[in-house]
Amino acid sequence: MDQASEEPIFVNVTRFSSLKKLYLQKNVLNGFFMERVGQVSSLEYLGLSDNQMRGPLLDLAWFPSLRELQLGTNQFQGRIPQGIGKLSQLRILDVSSNRLDGLPEIMGQLSNLERFDASNNEGYYHRVPLFKSLQFCRLRPILQLVDFEHEL
Repeated sequence: MDQASEEPIFVNVTRFSSLKKLYLQKNVLNGFFMERVGQVSSLEYLGLSDNQMRGPLLDLAWFPSLRELQLGTNQFQGRIPQGIGKLSQLRILDVSSNRLDGLPEIMGQLSNLERFDASNNEGYYHRVPLFKSLQFCRLRPILQLVDFEHEL
């Protein structure tokens, strides 16, 4: 899909100021779309997996109500932005199969995060924040941590 054919989607999405859920997986969307979605701060679920998004992730603080963020299988690169620490309601985060290379320590403030998948990225996660509610975490195909019910 080229940018010209995406324009009608941009206009429609940004006009829904109360939009709660946006499912757009497998739509060949590129990075231009992510910039427009940032204008819809009411989102609780954002599914943009399996597209052609590239470049750095935008400031995720734009989505203060977000509970689930699915960005897997794109081409995002760089670090997860510090603004992610402001997503206090976030329960599920999937950034797998991108080109990300680090986790900010502020992610430890995500006290409601239950599922986190950052597998198949380029980064070396030498320091993984501790999450209170985490039940599933996958950082690499060979490292998978499941069931964090028992405190260390």
